[in-house]
Amino acid sequence: MTSGLAPGMMAIYTYRADGLRHSKTVNGASTRHVWLGNSIVLELDGSGAIINRFDRSLTGRLIRSKHHGYYLHNKRGDVVQRINAQGGVIRSYRYTAFGVELNPDEQNSNPFRFSGEYWDEETGTYYLRARNFNPRLGRFTQTDIYWNIGNFQFGSNPIERNGRLVPNAYAIIQAGNLFLYCMHNPVRFIDPSGLSFFVFHCSDFRNQAQWRQAEIKNRNLERPIYMFHITAAADFITEWNNMAAYDGPVFGVYIITHGHARAIWFDDGDVTGISIDGYNRFKTRSDLHTISELNRLTIQGSVHLFGCNAGSLDMYRHGRDGHKTLQVSFLQE
Repeated sequence: MTSGLAPGMMAIYTYRADGLRHSKTVNGASTRHVWLGNSIVLELDGSGAIINRFDRSLTGRLIRSKHHGYYLHNKRGDVVQRINAQGGVIRSYRYTAFGVELNPDEQNSNPFRFSGEYWDEETGTYYLRARNFNPRLGRFTQTDIYWNIGNFQFGSNPIERNGRLVPNAYAIIQAGNLFLYCMHNPVRFIDPSGLSFFVFHCSDFRNQAQWRQAEIKNRNLERPIYMFHITAAADFITEWNNMAAYDGPVFGVYIITHGHARAIWFDDGDVTGISIDGYNRFKTRSDLHTISELNRLTIQGSVHLFGCNAGSLDMYRHGRDGHKTLQVSFLQE
């Protein structure tokens, strides 16, 4: 790649089979990314030596870097400060609404800045996994592959009134300009990748699932949200394993259901549930489902588990009682 770069500069990018970037080489200097789910956790140089290590929360938010200190974020997710272990400020950041950094430092090598995303100095764009975003133009540099003739006017979940479909203003605005970032309103909206969301819920938590759906819509525009009312573990396994067949890669998965010690379950009649370690609330059963039945999927985001008794899962997260540990990343590639 030479277009869009400073004179005399050359950049080469390679990508994995799932579309995430594997490496970049700028003027002969190579950097390889190591991913955990949808987040970069290590960077290696051309010889394989670690040059950056990024510690993250379970949701993928940056916590600290060995080379750049601790990260502080605002509500939108922008990195606003980096501090050292003593609390001293290493650097503060300010941005325009579209992410142009104010008073940038050419010596600043920290790659994560606006919206917590990866800054490519050589192109002047943020790498958002599905596309690149140019903050000075306020536009993506590639088109939005989600919009098509089937949803550009009425959206992904059409509403019908008096026998006629109602045009969706969000869909029309977004589809009318396939390079548009956050419907040209980044103060209110975010666009972490432009991908799909899935919400699984049991009967008892129908309202909570609807609240989650509304929250996703409010923050992520007209992105597809697939809702599933689950009453049995076998149905959940089937729907989970079918996720890869839906349009667009998966960005966020929300599971809102009952939890009891070693398992999650969806209904009082669902006595088996899905176990983490081969046990459930009724001890061992021959018909017990386990997370080993869930396909490994490329999830470009996070899996969120909300259970009424989720706190009791902590013992398995830490491996007490001699049972296997719970790792959300088990469900991801």
